[in-house]
Amino acid sequence: MNKKILMLSGVVLSLFLVIGIAFADTSPVPGSKEDPVVTKSYVDQLMDQLKTYVDDMLSKVGHGGSAELEVVNLNPGEMIILEAGTEIILRAGEATIYSPTPNGLSDVTGGKDMVSGTPIPLNHLLITPRSDGRGVVAKTAAVLMVRGQYSK
Repeated sequence: MNKKILMLSGVVLSLFLVIGIAFADTSPVPGSKEDPVVTKSYVDQLMDQLKTYVDDMLSKVGHGGSAELEVVNLNPGEMIILEAGTEIILRAGEATIYSPTPNGLSDVTGGKDMVSGTPIPLNHLLITPRSDGRGVVAKTAAVLMVRGQYSK
């Protein structure tokens, strides 16, 4: 009986060994069709194509947020007309909103629309929604920070 158990153990162990070897060699061989080896020149070519693609995409997106704020000084009664998307902050002095339309400038800080004639609070970020003649009129000497296109 001892010999039978020993013999059966040997057969089972041999079976496990054969099955393990058969399944262990299923990974693809480097250089085969399943796992090809590529050359450095091929990788360099793909990297150049990728760089060109990324550069093209970045040029289409633009350079959002890269423009600096410009300090603009206004004398009493002077006006600045803002283009669409222009941001403005009143840093000193007094100024009011000017708009030939019923709408005005968007006060992002205060979360409201500021119509024509409304005094501009200091240090509030205002954004011009359209290029339709909207702007700012200085009541006293005023210092503004402007990002975007405008005309004096």
